Amino acid sequence: MEFLVGLFFGIIVGIIGTYLIVKRDNLSKTVRGYELKIRDLEDEYQQKLKDSKDRSEVVYPKISATEDYQEPIEAKVEGLGKSYNISEIRNNNPSAYKSWTTQDDLRLVELYKEGKSIEELASELGRQTGGIRSRLRKLEQIE
Repeated sequence: MEFLVGLFFGIIVGIIGTYLIVKRDNLSKTVRGYELKIRDLEDEYQQKLKDSKDRSEVVYPKISATEDYQEPIEAKVEGLGKSYNISEIRNNNPSAYKSWTTQDDLRLVELYKEGKSIEELASELGRQTGGIRSRLRKLEQIE
């Protein structure tokens, strides 16, 4: 009788072991399949980036250090329909896209430390709120 119980127990352990091995192999095949799909998608994405001719273009205006650039710059991101004109932006924000001077930086930090909001700083300095935030980050005044 003990022999039959031992034999039965051995058969059960063997079946469970075989089941676990087969299940592990199937999971490994599934994971490998997903990894291959991911690699294929990455390759396809990289190829499309290389082949794409409609990517946004970077505009580099030629500006001397002594003159202010007044000619309108237009940038267009294909597919997004966004465009902007610096001359139009400067109607509301006269200093938008101009280089920051040391005096501008000092005034910005002084006003910020006085407790002025980003909107108030933008209005007072003639810049856009995004430019104010960006400059405050660069000057390590905000994160």
